[in-house]
Amino acid sequence: MVLFSRLRQWFEATKESYEVGAAKAAFLLLAGAFALAAAVVWFVQLFGPITACLFFSGAFLLIGLSVGSVSRAKEKEASESLESAKRGVTQNVRAVTNAVQSATSEAREHVSPLPVLISTALLLLLLYLSGSRQSSVT
Repeated sequence: MVLFSRLRQWFEATKESYEVGAAKAAFLLLAGAFALAAAVVWFVQLFGPITACLFFSGAFLLIGLSVGSVSRAKEKEASESLESAKRGVTQNVRAVTNAVQSATSEAREHVSPLPVLISTALLLLLLYLSGSRQSSVT
């Protein structure tokens, strides 16, 4: 029970943390929008509407290109990491497979079926004798 209550407390704390983070992000986004609007109005007064629009479109174009290049670099890094992990797993599987195949071939060469047959016969004999004792008791 203690584990479940601790888990529930952790979940509630995490949920509240995400809610606070989402509210913080919304207010930061709103503040950024007002700052952008103020900058646009200021640039319009200084340079005129066409120059201000061209400046902000160029700025957003540069921001978009830089975000895109960072995203592609991260994606390439993640892909390389995934390929490296795949190679590691493949090598581990091969090592285990080779060990199992080696052990199987060694076992086939050195194992005699005689002990298995003797132990099976003894088990059957014990089962038969225990069954005959139970029928004589009842």
